[in-house]
Amino acid sequence: MSFERICEALPVAPLLDVIDAHPDWWNEIVIRQIFLGSAHHMTQSIHLRGPTSFTYEDAFLSTVTLDYPLLEPLMPVLMPVLGPLLSAIGFKELGRVLIVRLPAGGALDSHIDQGAYAEYFTRYHVALRTNEDCALVVDDEPQHMAVGEAWRFDHRKMHYAVNRGDIERIHLIVDAV
Repeated sequence: MSFERICEALPVAPLLDVIDAHPDWWNEIVIRQIFLGSAHHMTQSIHLRGPTSFTYEDAFLSTVTLDYPLLEPLMPVLMPVLGPLLSAIGFKELGRVLIVRLPAGGALDSHIDQGAYAEYFTRYHVALRTNEDCALVVDDEPQHMAVGEAWRFDHRKMHYAVNRGDIERIHLIVDAV
């Protein structure tokens, strides 16, 4: 099975309100979309926790993660979403946390997350904003994620995302052990 729903009805609206009030946050760290050959070139991201640097070694081989400056102002609205997810999975270690926006008509290229980081952490998505024409696809199995749902998926398998709708898709991505 490529997907498992973990939580439903998470209170994502306050988190979205804060993100919507700070459109400049999408441009703080752009390496994920501008890196040559990136599968994420059509996305924008708000990085809350991540690698110590954006070298190949730190991004793919190291499991060390740091809090980034935007984590602090989001904590009051992030914890009501993140807390129930982490509790449900019985997490032991928190990895990277980011918010990703895929524009209407956008797509994430097919790829497999590789390296020691991908092997160590499990990936979870929480749908913050979406439409019925969005799907995350793993091994040709599409999964639509409704607003407020948290899902585990195997990011070590071939996967991509599509947004064929007319509004953006925004997901909170959480890596944890």
